[in-house]
Amino acid sequence: MKLRRSKKEITKLNIAVLVIVLVVIIFCVVVYFTVRNSNFREDDIIYLKNLTSYIESVDDLQEESYLLTSYDEYREKIKTNELSKRNFKNNNYLFLRVNYNMCDTSDNFPIDYSIQNNEVKIIIDDYESCNICAFGNKYYLIRLDKKIINPNVTIEHKPANPKNCDGVYLN
Repeated sequence: MKLRRSKKEITKLNIAVLVIVLVVIIFCVVVYFTVRNSNFREDDIIYLKNLTSYIESVDDLQEESYLLTSYDEYREKIKTNELSKRNFKNNNYLFLRVNYNMCDTSDNFPIDYSIQNNEVKIIIDDYESCNICAFGNKYYLIRLDKKIINPNVTIEHKPANPKNCDGVYLN
């Protein structure tokens, strides 16, 4: 004795299977794009807070600035996971080392920049302190257009809070 299903039941079963297959395909596509884009950054300025824990020698980062034009070059010099290969498809990144007074405990170091032709002008707001401290370095990546390949970089330090320390203004 064979059980026969009606055409209506077969149609419902086919639709259910089709819906399940579509849901699985959509789920796989979403997971794929999520993983693929996980390290993609759209920030113009990226603060590399813990950079010194990734490098083997501080001497590797002695230059004040240099241009990174490929993901391989980035991974060789800056051993972090801040950027992905996709970031370098349409962008180069300017690596920037900025000296700062270690008495300034702020992690947020205000930086602004402008680009005209091949000139990159970086303006850094320095927050001054009356305490005398050692100087340290903060490291940044600044996103540039892929057309900029040999930028002329100028850095301007601007006092953000002139202090009066014993009658002497720090300007």
